[in-house]
Amino acid sequence: MDQFTVKDFSQTPALLVQVGGNTRGADESLLQLSGPSSFKTLGTAFNLESSAVLVLKASSSFHVEAGKVFTGNGKVIADGADVYLKGDLSGFGGSYQQIGGALEIVSETQLNPANWNLSVVQLTSESKNIFTVSAKDFVSDMLVGGTLLAGEITEKWSKPFSKITLTDEKASLEYLNKASDAYKGAELIFTGEVFIDESSGYIHKVTLKNHYGLLDKPNIALASVRLDLEDSTELTDQTIRIGSLTSDKTNQLTLNRSDVALYAPGPVAAIDEKIQTVVLTDSSSLTIHGITEESRGKTGKAHLTAAVYVEGDSKLNFSGSVLTFENALIVNKGETNFKELSHTELQASFHQTAGKLNVAAGAEVLSGKSLEVTGGSMNIAGALTSNTLVVQNAEAIVAGSLKAGSLTLGTKNKGLSQTTFSLTKGGQAQFDQAEIFASDISIEGGSEPQQKVSLYLKKWEGRDNQIQVDNGGVLILGDDASGDGNGYGIPETLSILEQFGNPSKAVLVVNETQVLGNGNIIRLGNAATREGEAGVVFGEGGALLMRGRADAPVFTSAADGSLSFQPNSSIFVVDPFGTNQLTDTTVSEINGRSDVNLVSLNPNLSLKLENVAGEGWFIKHGEINSQNFVYPELQGWLYDNPEGFTVDSLNAAQKFFARVDNEVYFNPQQSHKLIKEATQLGSLLGTRLNTLRVRGESMKKTLWELHTVMEKKEPGIYMFGEVGGGLFFSKNLGGYLGSSRYRATSETVRIGAAGKNAAGLSWSVSFDGGHVSSKSRHTVLDASGKQNIFGLSLSVGKRFEKISVALNSSIGHSRGKITSSLPGSMQMDKLKTRVPETLFNVGGDVAYALIEELSIAAYPQLWVFPKATEKTSIGSQDAFRLKNKAQVFAEVPLSLRGSWAVSSATDTKIRLKGELGGSVKVGKLSKESRLFAVGTEAKEDISQKNFRRWNGFGTMAVSVKQGRFEGSLAASAATGDGKLEAALTARANWNF
Repeated sequence: MDQFTVKDFSQTPALLVQVGGNTRGADESLLQLSGPSSFKTLGTAFNLESSAVLVLKASSSFHVEAGKVFTGNGKVIADGADVYLKGDLSGFGGSYQQIGGALEIVSETQLNPANWNLSVVQLTSESKNIFTVSAKDFVSDMLVGGTLLAGEITEKWSKPFSKITLTDEKASLEYLNKASDAYKGAELIFTGEVFIDESSGYIHKVTLKNHYGLLDKPNIALASVRLDLEDSTELTDQTIRIGSLTSDKTNQLTLNRSDVALYAPGPVAAIDEKIQTVVLTDSSSLTIHGITEESRGKTGKAHLTAAVYVEGDSKLNFSGSVLTFENALIVNKGETNFKELSHTELQASFHQTAGKLNVAAGAEVLSGKSLEVTGGSMNIAGALTSNTLVVQNAEAIVAGSLKAGSLTLGTKNKGLSQTTFSLTKGGQAQFDQAEIFASDISIEGGSEPQQKVSLYLKKWEGRDNQIQVDNGGVLILGDDASGDGNGYGIPETLSILEQFGNPSKAVLVVNETQVLGNGNIIRLGNAATREGEAGVVFGEGGALLMRGRADAPVFTSAADGSLSFQPNSSIFVVDPFGTNQLTDTTVSEINGRSDVNLVSLNPNLSLKLENVAGEGWFIKHGEINSQNFVYPELQGWLYDNPEGFTVDSLNAAQKFFARVDNEVYFNPQQSHKLIKEATQLGSLLGTRLNTLRVRGESMKKTLWELHTVMEKKEPGIYMFGEVGGGLFFSKNLGGYLGSSRYRATSETVRIGAAGKNAAGLSWSVSFDGGHVSSKSRHTVLDASGKQNIFGLSLSVGKRFEKISVALNSSIGHSRGKITSSLPGSMQMDKLKTRVPETLFNVGGDVAYALIEELSIAAYPQLWVFPKATEKTSIGSQDAFRLKNKAQVFAEVPLSLRGSWAVSSATDTKIRLKGELGGSVKVGKLSKESRLFAVGTEAKEDISQKNFRRWNGFGTMAVSVKQGRFEGSLAASAATGDGKLEAALTARANWNF
């Protein structure tokens, strides 16, 4: 996993991540993180079961702030990672192993070396986690007699750390001397206050003559202590580890054969502002290490205000967090190193005329001025960003990230220029503007995604350059925001290449027209070229990625330019319906054009290379493969009428169909599913089923009221009101586009009246309004919708002894809104559909009383859905219209109805009611429609089976009646349209 950031739960006692414990039969549960990750909670961040392994890969950052960082008995393996752990670690019974990288611990826990295995780590922690005796205990014992003063502080781990930063608030000098003896092989930095004994106070400043022995320990540095140089202007044969340098009497300092490391906690100046110049000579070394103590809320950078001149055999090193000010010019003729995991901001210029500039892996350098390398070498394994970059007569190797606003590479003097620029091992370089002359550029990657390298030149000009792109390398020429603004930058290009399983091709991407020639030769793959040849040559493994933009050709040519393709070279065409102009008329012939493989990223089309008189060379689409079409007529029309039919079309429907069948934007194995689901959103949420369900329930309740009034012995009229709610869920919703998960909630309000006349004729009429909220999950899309359904129902009937007969009818209308998000790879806005539905019905009801409490009933119904049009938009643009034909079918339910009195008091009656039955539907059970692509003449007749023939249902309810009030709670289940459907309905009824 490249990046993992969990929502901030720092105010909530939540368990954020559980690893292991839930997978049966698994020998090991693995979670691997390779990018930046952050976790905050008052609870436990990670619970690692005994089978769980958490792996933190090299160059990843892992930041945890939690009540408990780790619990459980699993394993944590950190390989060169940058790890920050704040919280309780005492409950962790597993093992933690780290080799290399950095580890900062902010905890009251004392680490146990039995399960904490650390080696060559830059460790930041309190002393209790490193030594058998902590600084705090040592000081405490001094107050009661100093019994530990003579004791030895022994190390806990057998292998030395590369660097140790102790974060105790205070410690005695005696204790720190013992600590430095325990780890002679590591730099030991102490950030707190230092004292000699309880009565002498703290040491804040020392001199070369009076330093309490601090300068005699080459591996210990006290960050809070300053070294006052007094009137000294030179340090000769000195090894100094101290917080910072100061002087009131000198403005220039020269280091001769000296090694000085300054561990200034930010925002302290590592070198006092009065010292304006530092010169490093005779194999001297100056290290500026800015300490950032997150545990104490100190997050500033150490300051460097002095200009530094590095002579041929000397070194300037930056580590930790450092900010150089505008007057801190760096002139390098020796070696300047930005160490691993350092963060440096340069507000002054950097000039190198000889020597080396190294940015280590994990280091970040931000230069707001110019960075000039006019000799020697530059090696970038970390990240370097500069406003201006100049590389001339030097060697540059980039295995990390290099970005600059402007680049000058090489010189116009072809005979004297010796400039080389190499990208390797996953390196990426990007320049907004570039001038490149007489330079050798090599771009060589590997077959794995993390080994791919890329050079991105947004605007560039130059002559007499040799550019070689080998397998795994990508060269991007021209700004991706130019023209129509749909070009390809580094992320887009690498994403497209992933669609082909990360082929180890040497790839050229052209966003703006490029000039062939001017002495420039670009070779891609295993390309064979002739002496003096200029232009672009695609050899075996070389590939051109075509954008298909309409406003410009890929290449034009100078007098000496040529375009050549050799066997097993390729052109990837992202949009085969785009203009795809390869050249203008300045290129009359393409060498080896019969050898190039034309690869369409839309598998429904073949391609051909064709010369159009007076215009140039174009890549045209050939035969159409319609066997893969979901809608043969609709898609066939779009493919046969390609005007505007591109992946960047202004028409939403054309854009959708161009992208859904394109491997850059969607997985072709699932394109059929996405096309069906996106064009039939109303079916995804079963809007007709919802309408039929709600109106069917209204019909049943109207008949129920009719039967209630039939049972009354005296004629009369009463009014009623009802508030109900329901929950529906099903798996594999009917015939709707295959398998799905569906759930809905409904709220309904009904008012009505019922009555009986003296002749025994009964009637019931009601008006109801309801709201349905539904969600469904399908193969590709998740959809959610809301429907407002309202209607009028009427029934009339009469009871004859044991038989009752009734007629009923109703009209209802539904207005639905559905939304769904297209897959992110499609890079399109949300789908929105408006679905109107109208439903009529007429029917009857015949019931026969078997006994007083039990009757058998049949109530056949005729249902009619008139014509309606569903409108789907993508974002704000109309995309599809689905014109539904009228749908008519009959339903014949047959059921047993029961009603039993449970108890009857003076003013309270409790009854148990139930119904069990099934139904059969006959007629048009499929929704027949005509689908239109808006803005085109493309259309398709489609049929969707949306109702099943057989249904079974059952309901059980308990009702309580007291005076004019009646309340009931009903549970029901059904099979058929929803395969398995359940509902819970609450009802309140008032008789007026």
